[in-house]
Amino acid sequence: MSARTRQLEEEQRRRRRAVISGVTIAAVLVVATLVAVLVLSGDDDDGGATAGATATVSMIEMAFVPDPIEVSVDDAVLRIVNDGAVEHSLLVPDLGKGTPDLQPGQELTIDLTDQEPGEYYVFCDIPGHREAGMETSLVLTEE
Repeated sequence: MSARTRQLEEEQRRRRRAVISGVTIAAVLVVATLVAVLVLSGDDDDGGATAGATATVSMIEMAFVPDPIEVSVDDAVLRIVNDGAVEHSLLVPDLGKGTPDLQPGQELTIDLTDQEPGEYYVFCDIPGHREAGMETSLVLTEE
């Protein structure tokens, strides 16, 4: 095999890798966009909850949706859903509430009934996630 033939074959391999990389990146962006659209167009118009209602909180890559999380303290329940592609958790240390590490697609409900109104710090405790911005506030209101 001549040097020119080897060079042409190497160029073809590089082009194929570049095309595969481009397609993979495009697919990831499409999936991330679809997840964001689905999360933002969920059942709750404002992402919050009214008395006696369940509010859905979505965990996606390095974010909680909605941000901040706002719910009424009267019989409020949070439905925590991992809509991301990797493991996530949600912790509210000041309330002693949180989830275990949830795999993609898993969900858990947290009861916030009769908690004190106020603003509480929320974060994901998977290593590196809080540092990457996966934190928000939980605002418990009297309504």
